[in-house]
Amino acid sequence: MTQSDTGLARAIAFVEQSGTPLERAELAYLLRGTPLPNDARSALLAGQREDGGWPSPWVDPSVKSYSGIGATCHQLARAWACGIPMDTPEIRSALGFLVARQYEHGAFEEDITVAALAPDWLKPGNPLARAYLTANAGFWLAILGGHAGAARAEGALAREAAGEAYAQTRWLRAALRWRLLGRETREHDLDTLGDSLPGFYAEDLAWMLQTLMAAGLPAFSSLAEAGVARLMGLRGVSGAWERDGAPSVRLTLDALCALRACGLPLPGQGGCRVERVHSEEVSALIPDLARLLLDAVDGGASVGFLPPLSRAEALEYARGVATAVAAGGRVLLVARMDGRVIGTGQLDLAQRANGRHRAEVAKVMTLGAWRGRGVGRSLMLALEDEARRLGRSTLVLDTRRGDSSEALYQSLGWVKAGVVPRYARSASGDLHDTVFYYKIV
Repeated sequence: MTQSDTGLARAIAFVEQSGTPLERAELAYLLRGTPLPNDARSALLAGQREDGGWPSPWVDPSVKSYSGIGATCHQLARAWACGIPMDTPEIRSALGFLVARQYEHGAFEEDITVAALAPDWLKPGNPLARAYLTANAGFWLAILGGHAGAARAEGALAREAAGEAYAQTRWLRAALRWRLLGRETREHDLDTLGDSLPGFYAEDLAWMLQTLMAAGLPAFSSLAEAGVARLMGLRGVSGAWERDGAPSVRLTLDALCALRACGLPLPGQGGCRVERVHSEEVSALIPDLARLLLDAVDGGASVGFLPPLSRAEALEYARGVATAVAAGGRVLLVARMDGRVIGTGQLDLAQRANGRHRAEVAKVMTLGAWRGRGVGRSLMLALEDEARRLGRSTLVLDTRRGDSSEALYQSLGWVKAGVVPRYARSASGDLHDTVFYYKIV
């Protein structure tokens, strides 16, 4: 175990010992993908008002009932980090709230009736506060499928005079643009953030990394790598992250969530780093993909091929994966240990107009020497995260009935849809039943 692993284990132990039941449930989701139980989920979403927003903590509810834009964005970030499906009634209601609160010209601002109560950084009439709320709410509109409103928010930000802005506004706007615009036009938004990292506190770094990863920024980008290094260096002597000189459960959870979003292994997750492979990189991984397939088939895995599988056939399969990734119809993730590819998983993205909310999880494979160490779980969690980033809320997969993978899927909250008898042939020639699972993310 490395020194950083030891520190993270101590941070996790601190949350387990000092956290509330909800915070421990959040930790279980981060580490093992365990869905929040109903009581924890209700606690997380508690307080939502009839209009879909959440109350601002700086407004006394006994004096005034008020749903805040900033407070609602904060709750959406918590829900996203805990794996709450984005198509649940509470989240869709929150989307409706944001849509209703957006000005016609695209900006967002807290209501003028709370001007005397709002802190300066949220005060209506403050241009910096307006830009911050527009970037924050616009980002969540983009995540939740409110693309027209997100585009209007980005347009409102573009019309603002360049100059002073909160650091949070800069990364929220960068994430919004990354979500909306082509790669060639969005990368320049991130340039200045890297120069600002030395001045960021742990709270800022955790929030920034979670936001950029949710938007789809590659975990191997220089900004993400630098942010992770800076965040790891800000742990206290206890191993946890501290606020006002004392270990903080909330901040430690936020930091662990950011590290997981960036693909960093947490203790109990298999010790590997999971990352998305982009189209310009996939060709270099063809030998690794072929090697994984050969190893899986030789090990008896039900992955669509039968032994004996030749290297030529495995390479042909790997080239087909590269072609599908380049065409945009498939997402490829790899798990690495010390730079070596030890596992992989894929999302096949439905292309028809009535199915663009769906994806199929396929070819989740781990090298034999690494099976049973949590690599498959890490890949499944990362595939679910990637699906959510892409707006693919309905996921499906199938596996041979009785396969050890069934226990993994069930532990991650996948639901058995049904069994098709005599569906797939094994190396022995026998026909085996196949089980179909689904999950709404």
